[in-house]
Amino acid sequence: MGMTSARQHRHRNTCGSIGSAAASAAILAVGGWLSTFVLPAHHAAAQNPEARSAERPGQTAPVEPIRLIGTAVIGAQMLDKSGLSDMLGPTPHARFGGWGSAMAQTAEPGIYLVLADRGPRDGAADYLCRWHRVRIEVEPGSQSPVRFDLLETVMMRDGRRALIGSERALPSDDPAAPLRFDPEGVRVTPTGEVLVSEEYGPWVFRFDAQGRKTGELPVPEKFKIPSPRPLAADELRENTRGRVPNRGLEGLAITPDGTQAVAILQSPLIQDGGREGENVRLVVWDLKAGGVREHVYVLDSPSLGLNEILAISATQFLVIERDGREGRRARVKKITRIDLDGATDVSAIEALPRQGLPEGVRAVGKSPFLDLLNPDFGLADDSFPGKVEALCWGPDLPDGSRLLLIASDNDFKDDEPSFIWAFSIPAAMLPGFQHQQFGAHRTLPIPSR
Repeated sequence: MGMTSARQHRHRNTCGSIGSAAASAAILAVGGWLSTFVLPAHHAAAQNPEARSAERPGQTAPVEPIRLIGTAVIGAQMLDKSGLSDMLGPTPHARFGGWGSAMAQTAEPGIYLVLADRGPRDGAADYLCRWHRVRIEVEPGSQSPVRFDLLETVMMRDGRRALIGSERALPSDDPAAPLRFDPEGVRVTPTGEVLVSEEYGPWVFRFDAQGRKTGELPVPEKFKIPSPRPLAADELRENTRGRVPNRGLEGLAITPDGTQAVAILQSPLIQDGGREGENVRLVVWDLKAGGVREHVYVLDSPSLGLNEILAISATQFLVIERDGREGRRARVKKITRIDLDGATDVSAIEALPRQGLPEGVRAVGKSPFLDLLNPDFGLADDSFPGKVEALCWGPDLPDGSRLLLIASDNDFKDDEPSFIWAFSIPAAMLPGFQHQQFGAHRTLPIPSR
């Protein structure tokens, strides 16, 4: 089978040594077709930090460890279903890239939304923003335990206004002028509404299932820069408050009952220390009563950033905290568990210190959950991507464990595939876990394969 990059060749060259059910399915898109081949699996368990020994009589039995089920690898040259035929420089406008920025469950089991970010060339292209509906099937122990299909591409619009990735498309009074939009987080509400968080505004827009904007959530003014500029360097130089360029509302969650939405910044606000700070704000919207509050997540180091947030319950969440390194240079690719219970509402504090917190302010509780670089998983090789960005629950697995899906963003690079990792999380590790609730609403038909 033809390959699309040197990185994909490395994966292919390892296939011959595996011939058992303990294997990961990798899916490579070549010329628009999806093909499947087998990657070596690393089913060795990574030790759960909360697991306890039960060697002596009377002790509680240990919690089962987290297990990697398999990996899907989606080729960099694949095209989406937008039908666009033009080019953005050397990149097809219909390139199926950058979609590992975010992933959301839908009311249809096994069907997810994945979200492309602002497109190729780091904000220099007039990329039309979109999400995709995909099918991800996970079958532990099979020859292809993670299977992937692209079903549909949905373009986002704000009335007559196109939402595009170009950083030069500044807000305008012209209702038909394109607006810059850098999507980074997506969740589906119980009624089928789609929430999308982004980095330029930053905004959280509400869309219907066809991609039409229907409203937005109120983002606190302190998150917004007073003087938007078409170039990030100018924007940072000319603003003393608001989000850091390209580090806005990076992650988005919705509580299982659908009554609260939570968005998290990638790094501290400019007035909170920016790239040199460690106190990152997250915003909580009460979608039922209309209230808004803010809490603080403390980074392990200012060199790290946050990329996604996923609800476990009404107060507990998983968060991706990582560095930007790839391959064997990567040092931090971890998922933490946080708890909002007891955390201080910092809405009234206009500026936080770079390090440390004001007297009486309590950050969200934080504990280790999963380390993707744990050698037991066998993922930390030359091909490991720098941008691990999406988190999503799936249907419970046959053994009763929780399915956690994690995906990477390839930034539309021609030679970098996108990855989906499927993990089995023991139910005992997630006390209080609740599945997301979906009400009765019209669902779109699933295209045949």
